Amino acid sequence: MRSWTPVEIWTALPIAVLTVVGFVVSVLDGVSSSTVQVLIGGALFHFGMVIDRKVRTQLIVKGFYCKAETKRLVAPRELQLEGMFRYLRHPLYAGKILSLSLGVALIFPSYWGAWILAAAALAYVPRMYFEERVIVETYGEEYRDYRRRVRALIPGIL
Repeated sequence: MRSWTPVEIWTALPIAVLTVVGFVVSVLDGVSSSTVQVLIGGALFHFGMVIDRKVRTQLIVKGFYCKAETKRLVAPRELQLEGMFRYLRHPLYAGKILSLSLGVALIFPSYWGAWILAAAALAYVPRMYFEERVIVETYGEEYRDYRRRVRALIPGIL
């Protein structure tokens, strides 16, 4: 099992903490959800997890991995433009935000919980920025062109 890099730790740790705190605060607020709200939140949560799993599988199949001895990401030879990457530059984060922020906020409705989960979603921003810098270094103009055409998290919007 590989150890985490400092970038992974300092981006994943706040996200994990904020997500757990969001769950706890939402439950402790004692605000009950309607059945429809729970069903929609559950659907968003599971849809986000499906996106996450499909993209992870695609990356593994295409040769994206972390080199254990140097703890550096090894990118595939070609820029990934298939699957979810046709529509989003960061489909993994879109899936996580969809499931952990929107889905959970609907399942456990609470103003405090929603704020905390929104903060967890925003915690992905520094990691996306870091990854984009590395990807530009790796793929150069090809990625810059892709970045101009494809949105980061929401197709056609953001």
